[in-house]
Amino acid sequence: KPASAQPKKRLIVSIEGPEKTGKTHFALTGGGKTAVLNLDHGLEGVAPKFVGNGSDVQEVEYWLPDIVDPAKIEQKIVKAYESIWNQYFADYKEALANFDTVLLDTGDEAWEMVRIARLGKLTQVMPNQYGPVNAEFRQIFNLAKQSNANLLINHRMNDEYVNDKPTGRLKRAGFKNTAYEVQINLRSSKKGSDFQMQIIDCRHDPDLDGKMIEPPTFERLQQMIFTNNNPTARKEATKWLTYQQFQTRLSR
Repeated sequence: KPASAQPKKRLIVSIEGPEKTGKTHFALTGGGKTAVLNLDHGLEGVAPKFVGNGSDVQEVEYWLPDIVDPAKIEQKIVKAYESIWNQYFADYKEALANFDTVLLDTGDEAWEMVRIARLGKLTQVMPNQYGPVNAEFRQIFNLAKQSNANLLINHRMNDEYVNDKPTGRLKRAGFKNTAYEVQINLRSSKKGSDFQMQIIDCRHDPDLDGKMIEPPTFERLQQMIFTNNNPTARKEATKWLTYQQFQTRLSR
């Protein structure tokens, strides 16, 4: 069939950043009906700012059993994870069909959940065992691409290691191919009491790579992509930083 000249008016976004840097706050600023599939339990104190102000935020909370030894997970724990993952995936498909925006909080916890549910362990997994699990988790992105709902996925950050030595940098936790599957990768930070959000890369418009979203809201991101058709006006309206400059500023 002919390729569509106009992109769908929905965005598939990964948001990475240290703790308490406004990832969930950003995701809820788009207005409309938002469904939160909540593994992180971080809505308390955030959602009340939006409820009743033109937004309808609904959540499903999932409470996963604690794992004492990741190298040896009890079978009853694996069964519990399998049951919760199946419900999570069913809820996700329903949310895509009935909400304007779906937030997965967090994507790295969902990735851990499906690995335990399908592989029964997190360590000592052979590379050839990951094929079916990767394919199943990739459905998260494929279903979003077929829908009209925005998908936002929060990700925590882990210390980066090279040759078993810390580099002093942070890297996104979770499914390693996330950056390729989403349309936009964002990085959150905090300066004083203010949240900041930078576009790492954007498939819709590479000219936006490195730009800050000001104000740091999902609504503003939508405007930058779908309504600002004048590149000169867009550059004047946003502050531009290279990703290297952004990383340098974070390390201060």
